[in-house]
Amino acid sequence: YNGFFGNKVNRTFSVKMSMVTTPREIQLLIFGQLRVVDLVRLSETCHHLKDVARDPSLWRQLTLTYETIKNKNEACRNHVSRCSRLREIIITGEEKSIRSDKIMTVVMKAKNTLTSINLSPSFAGLSNSSFVKIGEMAQLTHLAVGGEKLGPGGISALGCLTELKTLKVPDIECGTFGAHSYDIPMAKIVDLFSKLKKLEKVEIQRRDNFPSDEVVKSLLNNNPNLHHLDITSSKLSILSTYRDIDLLSSSSLILIADKCPQLTHIGIGNLRSFTDTSITKLVTKCPKLEHANFEETEFSNSALDMLAKNCPDLEYLNITCCRYVTGE
Repeated sequence: YNGFFGNKVNRTFSVKMSMVTTPREIQLLIFGQLRVVDLVRLSETCHHLKDVARDPSLWRQLTLTYETIKNKNEACRNHVSRCSRLREIIITGEEKSIRSDKIMTVVMKAKNTLTSINLSPSFAGLSNSSFVKIGEMAQLTHLAVGGEKLGPGGISALGCLTELKTLKVPDIECGTFGAHSYDIPMAKIVDLFSKLKKLEKVEIQRRDNFPSDEVVKSLLNNNPNLHHLDITSSKLSILSTYRDIDLLSSSSLILIADKCPQLTHIGIGNLRSFTDTSITKLVTKCPKLEHANFEETEFSNSALDMLAKNCPDLEYLNITCCRYVTGE
């Protein structure tokens, strides 16, 4: 009798608690714990679960490949349109050449809800007109997009994103570098950072040049919560070689040390304008460092000793080709 009763109870329980007959609220709670790939697979089991899996509340983050956007653009646009509560869009791929217009037709379908746009660092930058459109999304808090095609109009549009906490736009070309003057005056970047006042993470690595002291000053004076800063140059930059260059000096690194004791991430690779003294001051005043890139700088043994003593949470350190670090 007990065995039969137990079997009967189990059969009743399985019928009442099947996934299909479970109340939708419970289904959404369960589905919300799934990975996107599992959610898609579950939606292929039956019409009822497909309907639940397409509920907008489940689609807050969406990852698309550029290949899919390029080849199935209408399907991508429709999918984004159905995600009426989409907050984050991630676009991956390895392509070096991209169609900005195809990407933006998809992104703009969620322009009223998106708070985060993240494009693969392998991509070439979006067109300047794309940045103008991105500037319409005043609610954005995270933006990671290549910036080599960014122009003055795009910079002005970024100034409208006053809720930004993360700004990653590598390869911006601006200011003066030797005999070359770029389309974007350095003063435009200074003005941008005077408008953005909630930044916590900033990456503006340059392909050929680097921010001036005035840019760093504007960034730090207006963003007291900054804890992640990367101004690495992709090419070795020695200021004394260029007379007409927009200046970046040790005073910027000293200002970073004084203004950002909460710094956890610093990147100044290939910038030889910073003295050993200023680098040592940085690692002395920023004990919370976890990630540090000092590649091809004047980083020395004294800075290394201070880093070892003062930064117990350090997880990553790049001191490749630092000539003043010896094996002693």
